Parts: sequence; structure tokens; C-alpha cells
Amino acid sequence: GPWTTWLMTVLVFVFAFSSVLGNYVYAEVNLFFLGVRERGITVFRIAVLAAIAVGAVAKLATVWDFADVSMGLMALVNLVAIVLLGKWAFAAMDDYGRQAWERRDPVFIAEDAQLPAVLPGDVWTRASVRQ
Repeated sequence: GPWTTWLMTVLVFVFAFSSVLGNYVYAEVNLFFLGVRERGITVFRIAVLAAIAVGAVAKLATVWDFADVSMGLMALVNLVAIVLLGKWAFAAMDDYGRQAWERRDPVFIAEDAQLPAVLPGDVWTRASVRQ
């Protein structure tokens, strides 16, 4: 009935708002991780607000076209990351499979996993893992 118009309007607004907010937080945390300074974060915040304003008044087809291109670029970035991190993931998976084959409770210890390089820090060392 006609009462669903208001319900759907509220639901779509909440979904859109939470999606924008969630994606913004992901991006900002990643920028901090990559070492972007406060000035760069401020520029990013202004760009996000501008994108929201433009997206709110642009034609729907334009918004969807831009979203499609953005998703494609994001997929390319993810594919590059997968290719670069694949050897690490396969080494960890092989270590897990070897331990499971030996009927042990698999525990990840970096120096036993035959990783492509040494991991920084002492989180995954034999001394830090309780046997």
C-alpha cells in the first residue's frame, strides 16, 4: 500500500548513509595505514563531501556509470594485491595442509612455514606461540 513509500524511503536512506559512512571509514583507515598525513586526510574528506554533493544532484545514469568505473578500478587494485600476496597465502596454506596431514593441530609459526621472506616483528615466532 501507500504507507510503504515512507518505509522504503527511510530504509534506502539508512542503507545509503551507512554504505557511504562505512566506505569512508575504510578509506580513511587505509590512508592512515599508508602514511598519508593530516593535510591529505583533509583533502580526502573534502573530496568525499564533494562527491556526495555531486552524486545527490547528478543524473542517475551518470552516478551508476561512475560507480561501475570505480568498482572496476577497485577490482584491478584487488587483483594486483592478490597476485603480490598470493605466494604468501599459498605458503601459509601449504604449511596448514602439511600440519593437518601430520594430524597435528595446525599452528602458524613463520619460520616453519617456508614463507617468501621473513616477517617483521616477533608475533608469529616459536617463542610467542604456545605449543
